[in-house]
Amino acid sequence: MKTIVLTVFTFGFYYFIWQYRQFKQLNILLEVNHHSFFKWIFLSVITLGFYHIYHEYVTSQQIMLLQTKFGLKESPESFPILCLIISLFGMFFVSDMVHQEEINKIIKKIKLD
Repeated sequence: MKTIVLTVFTFGFYYFIWQYRQFKQLNILLEVNHHSFFKWIFLSVITLGFYHIYHEYVTSQQIMLLQTKFGLKESPESFPILCLIISLFGMFFVSDMVHQEEINKIIKKIKLD
């Protein structure tokens, strides 16, 4: 909820901070430097947002791998496709919120172990 409020009050600027932090969390959990904020923003601008839609799909797949790795209930097989469709209709913010929720569950599981 805090993210939504900050994004609205900063006219979307906070969304980029949120993405940067989400990329950082994913890289730590994946133990690979796969997500690059500057690559994401550059390619998203060059491709008029299509790279971001692709990125939402890939992130969904990686979250499913992390759920398996850390013994959490895995999202349905259709999770990446659903995030892709949601993003195609311009609601990528919803997909990002779902991603963040799943990442938070993984981090909470790690802290409890």
